[in-house]
Amino acid sequence: MALSPRFERWGREYAAVQVAERDRALERAEEASRLVQALQQQLPKALCALLRVKFGSLPAGMVRRIESATPDQLQSWADNAIDAASLEEVFEQDR
Repeated sequence: MALSPRFERWGREYAAVQVAERDRALERAEEASRLVQALQQQLPKALCALLRVKFGSLPAGMVRRIESATPDQLQSWADNAIDAASLEEVFEQDR
């Protein structure tokens, strides 16, 4: 019967390791979420900067539109900005 206490101790140690690994995974997921959120907050600023360099000053309404856009819209507009000849072309839906 000497094995029983040993198995119980190993079981407790294994459970503690599992809890620690779960906690580390949760911490990593939370950090990744914070980084994604920070990047998403910077996307509108980056697109505005890109458009200002390429086309000059931006109308206030356009800045508000960019600031309220989804990440997918921002990516699409950034892609459009590469080849666009005018600011209006950046925001065309069917490019």
